[in-house]
Amino acid sequence: MTTNTITFTFPPIHSFPPFYTLQPNTTTLQSQLTTWSTVIRNYCRHHRLFRLSLSDQLNTPLFFNRTLGKRLKEDDARRVLEFMWEKEASAEPVAATAGGTAVKGKGSKVDVWWIWWRKPEEWAGIIEAWVCYHLYNIRCIFWGLGWTYTCSLYHHGIVSGLNFHYDLRSSTISDTSRKYHIKGAG
Repeated sequence: MTTNTITFTFPPIHSFPPFYTLQPNTTTLQSQLTTWSTVIRNYCRHHRLFRLSLSDQLNTPLFFNRTLGKRLKEDDARRVLEFMWEKEASAEPVAATAGGTAVKGKGSKVDVWWIWWRKPEEWAGIIEAWVCYHLYNIRCIFWGLGWTYTCSLYHHGIVSGLNFHYDLRSSTISDTSRKYHIKGAG
C-alpha cells in the first residue's frame, strides 16, 4: 500500500452527524449511499488503495470522525460497499472463507473489498498514454495471473515491469482508433 503524504480532505458532508446513520427515507438513502461511495472512492484513490478491509478501516478517519465522535457501523459500511458493487460496479467483494468454503456475495459478511476508483477503460487509456509517451514503438504484453494483470515492457533486452492490479472482469477494452487492445483472461 502506498500512502499519500498529503492529508486527504474530506468533503463537508463528512462533518455532518446524520451522515453516519443510514437514513430510512429511500430517496435520502440513495443520495447518502452515492455520497458515501464517492467519499470512499476518492479516499482510496488519494491513498492508492485498491483493497479495502472493513476491519482495518472502521477506526480510520474514512468511517470514524473523531471530532464528532460518530462512526459508520460495520453493517452500514458493508451496505455502502454492497451498493457500490451492485449499483455502480465500483467495488467488488474479495472471496472470503467461511467454514472452509469460498464465500462471495451479498450477505456473506465479506471483510475485504476491491475498490475500483477508475473504470477499466480509464486504466486502459492511462496505460496507453504512458506507453505512447515513454516507450514509443515498444511491445507491451498483458497476461492474466488470477485477478492481477502484469504489463512487462521489453526494449533492447532491458526488462522493466509495471504491475497493474485491476480486475478487467474478463472483458475486452478497445479505444475507437484500435491503437490498443486489452483482453481479460476469460
